[in-house]
Formats: sequence, structure tokens, C-alpha cells
Amino acid sequence: MFKIHTKPFTYEGRTYNLTRVFDKTESYNREKQLIHMIEEMTANVVKVADGFALLPLQPILRDEQKEVLLTRVPELCQNQRIDRLAVEFSGIVSVEDEWVHLLRDLVVSLQLLGIEVVLAGMRPQVVMQFTQNRISLAGVRTFRNLPQAADYFLRKRK
Repeated sequence: MFKIHTKPFTYEGRTYNLTRVFDKTESYNREKQLIHMIEEMTANVVKVADGFALLPLQPILRDEQKEVLLTRVPELCQNQRIDRLAVEFSGIVSVEDEWVHLLRDLVVSLQLLGIEVVLAGMRPQVVMQFTQNRISLAGVRTFRNLPQAADYFLRKRK
């Protein structure tokens, strides 16, 4: 992939075009790898025990990540035979209104697949944004931290 810059200039009454050609292949490939890595981190379903997994949420930096989250997480949960998922919020400091709705849609999608979803580690400012947006997550248990959520799932399994 090449990028070309052309700039006209005048020298001794004559007009010339200065053309510079940049090889952008390496930076393009690096950017593609970075995007892939960000997408992988966005939908990082980590299996903890038989049927139980963790989804550590990361800040959404690109619009494409929203789609990745909504499509890949349910797919990964089904492929790994996950029936209990703890969504871990400690990496999220604040959320935009659109983000709150995205998370609600994700939870509903997972519930429709028969996956029990719990939320863990939500910060007070994130909780306020859910409340201000009147987002109801009926039937979704919440825990102060991940160890509490894991304990709930592991005790429930027995």
C-alpha cells in the first residue's frame, strides 16, 4: 500500500511537481494487527470452570468493537458451552448512554441463549449511568467484585 503526496512549486519561472511516495504497507499491517488485538480483547470470554466463564469488559474505543461484543460474545459462549457468565466491570470507569444500551442488549442476547449473566465490579459512576438511563436488567444478579460472583457460580453448580 502506497501513499502519494504531490506538491507543485515554481523555480526560476517554471512550474514543477514534487512527488513523494511512501510505502505504508508495514504501518497498514501493524494497524490491522492492532485492530484485531483490540477486537480479541473486546470479546475475551475466559473459561474459569466447566460451564462458567468471565468476560472482563474493556473500554470501547472503536465503533466496530460494539458489533464485535454483541456478535462474538454469544458465539464464544455457545462454542465453549458456557451457561454462566460473569461480566466484570472493574476496567470500566464510565460509560456513554449508547454503551449502557449496548450492555443491556448483550445481557438480553445471552439470556435468550439460556446463559445466566451476573455483573461484578461496577463502579458507582457506572451504576448511576445505568440508573439515569432507566436501564433495567431484570433477573440479573450483581456482585461487588469478581470473587463474590465466582463463589456464587461455583456454589450454585454443586
